[in-house]
Amino acid sequence: MKLSRTQALLALGIVAAAAAILLLVGHPLICKCGYVKLWHGVVVSSENSQHISDWYSPSHVIHGFLFYALFWLIGRWIPLSFGARLLLALLVEGSWEVIENTDYLINRYRGITVSLDYYGDSVINSVSDILFMVLASSLRRASRSGLRWQSPSRSSLSSDISSATISPSTSLCCYGRCRPSSTGRRADECLAKARR
Repeated sequence: MKLSRTQALLALGIVAAAAAILLLVGHPLICKCGYVKLWHGVVVSSENSQHISDWYSPSHVIHGFLFYALFWLIGRWIPLSFGARLLLALLVEGSWEVIENTDYLINRYRGITVSLDYYGDSVINSVSDILFMVLASSLRRASRSGLRWQSPSRSSLSSDISSATISPSTSLCCYGRCRPSSTGRRADECLAKARR
């Protein structure tokens, strides 16, 4: 789950670029109230989307899980490292933060909701939203890796119902990518590849 130095610098650059664009178009760095809160839970208020987290933060966590899944699926056909997938997700999320804070979308949001005093996210809120997405993608990656590290040995699975997924006759779980053998070795290799 390591990022190369180049990938880490690119990731920081994407976040910084999104923040710089928001600053350039006139969004405040922090809430106009003059302070920063870790959590602001009142949706219909002038401080909504101005602090580090709010009721919209979980949607960015969901973005992280969805982007991880999307780029994992794409990675099945086009080899992508975790770092490359994360950079793609950052590009999408960073772009969304900039687009969602355009005058057109802000006015549309104000027109269909009761938030007439909403003028867009603060830069710190947008950056936090991007970081919530990164956190979710990283947690999802770590949980996939953790599951693989904690896999029991083949012998300990023999009495478990899950041993059926490693038996030679279950190459169906690999969608025909390997043929069963009498030793089950090919099926095990196929399952190991499918877990990646």
